Amino acid sequence: MTRPLTNLQLAFCDEYLVDLNAAAAARRAGYAARSARQQASRLLEDSRVQERVLALLDRRRARAEVTQDEVVEELRRLAFTRITDLASWDTETMTFVASAELSEAAKSSLKKIKSKRRITRLEDGTSIETLELEIEQHPKEPALKALGAHLGMRMGTIRIRMEAKDALADMLGVDPSELPPER
Repeated sequence: MTRPLTNLQLAFCDEYLVDLNAAAAARRAGYAARSARQQASRLLEDSRVQERVLALLDRRRARAEVTQDEVVEELRRLAFTRITDLASWDTETMTFVASAELSEAAKSSLKKIKSKRRITRLEDGTSIETLELEIEQHPKEPALKALGAHLGMRMGTIRIRMEAKDALADMLGVDPSELPPER
């Protein structure tokens, strides 16, 4: 018969779900700080701990009503929405897509929207009102890495040679300065 988990082992399982950091979970559960990494490694190899963690994750997933496919879809939205899904521009003007017209993917990609109204008084007594809008998307790299991990892909560093930078920028529809520098 399999031995039941101790209270300390049960506490580790609960703490592990907080941030999936095994060493930190071991410390929070009550294991000595100096041996937390070793204890965490040993605990994660224990089939009883693995079963308990999986059971807790299944319960969390059911409570959250979130499927793995939904997580992957959200990561896909973050990774592949382009700035051109949010705005268009030319040499004179920039036009933002109205919020009611944004796709769900574009809405998901938004990290921050900032607006600032400026009133400039002219010498003739009239004034010009301008609205400055700034939009920021969530960074793509973490989403791409997480998506790659979910799909079992190995994500490495992409190096862009300077000679190919203009061609790549043209293909992606972005300014070459928006591409990462050569390393």
